[in-house]
Amino acid sequence: MSFTSFRRFHGTRLGASLSVLALFMASQAAFAHSHPVTMTPAANATVAPPANVIIHFSEELEPKFSKVTVADAAGHPVNKGPSVVGADAKTMTVPLPDLKPGVYTVNWVTVATDSHRLTGKYKFTVK
Repeated sequence: MSFTSFRRFHGTRLGASLSVLALFMASQAAFAHSHPVTMTPAANATVAPPANVIIHFSEELEPKFSKVTVADAAGHPVNKGPSVVGADAKTMTVPLPDLKPGVYTVNWVTVATDSHRLTGKYKFTVK
């Protein structure tokens, strides 16, 4: 194989690899889902009793189909009211009563404007 053939062969492979990478990145953007970006209280944090749980997501949410709930260690719901999607459509807040010390689980369900549904949960501890 001559040097010119070698360069053509590897140049073609590089071009093909870059094309595949571009398609992959485009498909990721097309199928983006709403993932938590920041959570207050944070996952696994030990905090004073918070007044709310606030989660900021990566994508805009459909308010009718998205919610956050908080449960105590026994699995009983403790939120003071329903969660609310903020004006930015990416933040959900749920009000809490004065929590007693213990471990709490935050459960979230989101449906982003791309109509993909995701669920998740995390824990925090009140000291």
